[in-house]
Amino acid sequence: MKVQASTPIPAETVGTDTPKEGTAMYISNNPDRAKQRLINDLEEAAAWRRRKATEHPDDVRNGRSADALDQMARHVASLSTDDHRLITVAHATKGWADEAGFFTEAVNKVGFHHEDIDLDATLTYLVDDAICALMSDGIEVDNHEARDWLADKITDALDEAKAEHHFTDEDDRPAQDRRITALSDLLTMVRSYQTTAPLVEKAKVLCVADRARGLHPNTLSPLFDLALHRPQDDLDWWINGWTTWAISVEGLEGVL
Repeated sequence: MKVQASTPIPAETVGTDTPKEGTAMYISNNPDRAKQRLINDLEEAAAWRRRKATEHPDDVRNGRSADALDQMARHVASLSTDDHRLITVAHATKGWADEAGFFTEAVNKVGFHHEDIDLDATLTYLVDDAICALMSDGIEVDNHEARDWLADKITDALDEAKAEHHFTDEDDRPAQDRRITALSDLLTMVRSYQTTAPLVEKAKVLCVADRARGLHPNTLSPLFDLALHRPQDDLDWWINGWTTWAISVEGLEGVL
């Protein structure tokens, strides 16, 4: 599958030679490391814009962009390490060398065309753009794999439901029974889908994102709560609705 994204930073700057764990250059998926990686990218982009400002003194956009990038770097520095974007970057860059850049060339355009920018929204855009570039670059998933991935997620939810059933109070057993039945039926249904079905195409988008950076736990939580609080009559409608919603909350609408 092909994901639309900006042109990635040249390969020599994104750590194509992945170091092995235990070497001096190895980096774990640590949000602090991710934060510093993003700050480095932003500072390098700001320095590049300042060089452009020197080369083209009549174009105020370069200096404005450099200032915006400096503000972005300070904004990233202020983020808590439990920020979901830092966790996403940490997951995606596990094993990368220190000097490997993360953002695509989109980072060089920050503040260039617009005087006032929303720092937090811009950061989200840059992270999503880079993740899409990584997804497009290095992860291939076919429709059979996508269907199996979705079936595996449903199986995880079903296994949890069965395990919890043993510890459920008598009064809550009907709800748990309903949950187990719904998940079992959903699993059978998903496995029966043709690989060309629209649902499988949507599952492919989520599968690639999951492999590239992991999905937010809240994205998967509806699977684990299926039919727990109320009966679930139309499972086909439900799973199609859930995949559409999941793609939206993960910021992947432009991928399909």
